[in-house]
Amino acid sequence: MNSTFASSYELLLSAISELELQKDSFVLRPGVDFSRKRKISFRDMILSLLTMQGGSLSTTSHDFFQHRLPADIPSLSALHQQRAKLLPDAMRYLFYHFTQRLPTVQTYDGFQLLACDGSDLNISYDPDDWESCKPSGNGKRGSNQLHLHALYDLCNKKYTDIRIEKTMVSNESRALVQMLENIKSPAKTIILADRGYETYHVFAHIMAKGLAFAIRTKDISRKGGIAYGFRLPDRELDKDGKQAVYPMKLRMVSFLLDTGEYECIVTNLKREEFPPWRIRELYHLRGGICAFLSPIH
Repeated sequence: MNSTFASSYELLLSAISELELQKDSFVLRPGVDFSRKRKISFRDMILSLLTMQGGSLSTTSHDFFQHRLPADIPSLSALHQQRAKLLPDAMRYLFYHFTQRLPTVQTYDGFQLLACDGSDLNISYDPDDWESCKPSGNGKRGSNQLHLHALYDLCNKKYTDIRIEKTMVSNESRALVQMLENIKSPAKTIILADRGYETYHVFAHIMAKGLAFAIRTKDISRKGGIAYGFRLPDRELDKDGKQAVYPMKLRMVSFLLDTGEYECIVTNLKREEFPPWRIRELYHLRGGICAFLSPIH
């Protein structure tokens, strides 16, 4: 077994054990739920939720409990009942308790790189839940989805924060601002993000927190994008810009891609430390979060 995986697995089991010691804080009926010995313990319930895949509940349940004697395998009804006793805060607590213990030793020239992105998660169909039911647009029935917002440490390959919202009421900028509040050490941290996060509201919150950022904007020729408002020329450049309403100094870097198109990045990184070639390098590094989110689709 890979040593990194083995140590991470031990940290996870340790976090689950500590969660179990505080289980009364994460169940519907403290002192009652998971207090008796049953086929599905609190620990079993947490581990089974973590290992479930995209198959049916029957299949995933069988995979988890298959090592047991037939008489000790719980029914699907029992699994439903035990799962209903857990509060969502249990998984939230486990996520933060586990990820904060993972090592954070790798940096990009002393900087922590946190990439922000999102992914849609399909859930069971419920046309009455308008907040999650996404219309198909072609006359067919829609689909219900949740939207996952994530902050990912590119150098250490770990998630540091998440937000989950119903897709029809999700808001990328709001989610990122909320996650910024949980960053404990803003010094020497760079936020990397794609289109959808390029708002002055986001920039203001990032800078107020003392963080650096490099965020991709819409094409410089498209209306609605921040870069369009500055009437940038269609060529490579490194330019400072000012926003008149709210005092804010931004730097815009445009560079030519291999496809022949220009990419524009808005940043507050100092030109002396991060010349255009390094901004371009950060742009390519940001793609690392896409590789880790793609298996979720």
